[in-house]
Amino acid sequence: PDARAFVTGTLINMDAGEGITLPTLIHELTHVWQNFETGPMYLIEAIHAQNTPDSYNYGYTDEVNGDGAETALTEANGDFEAFNREQQGQILEHYYVRRFVESPPLDFSAWEDYVEFVQAA
Repeated sequence: PDARAFVTGTLINMDAGEGITLPTLIHELTHVWQNFETGPMYLIEAIHAQNTPDSYNYGYTDEVNGDGAETALTEANGDFEAFNREQQGQILEHYYVRRFVESPPLDFSAWEDYVEFVQAA
């Protein structure tokens, strides 16, 4: 009942009976990308991040769409590395939710520099 998706290398592990939501898939695909960019060290960094006080929260007040994180994103000035591995996954997940899930779409401009960073890699 408490199953959750996680990544090992390039494999997204999930409960096949439960499936995975698209926002969660975006988060997990961020970890796959991290694996290609950093190698297996990303996994140690992600596990470490999970054990810090703000493990996933990069400044948001709404866990679903990232509302409230605009200030932190703006202050980091597009520096994706200013956020830990789990926060990076949340940033891309929230961008996806804000742009493609919410109707009408929410302002996603504060998230764009981070998405562009990943796309350029």
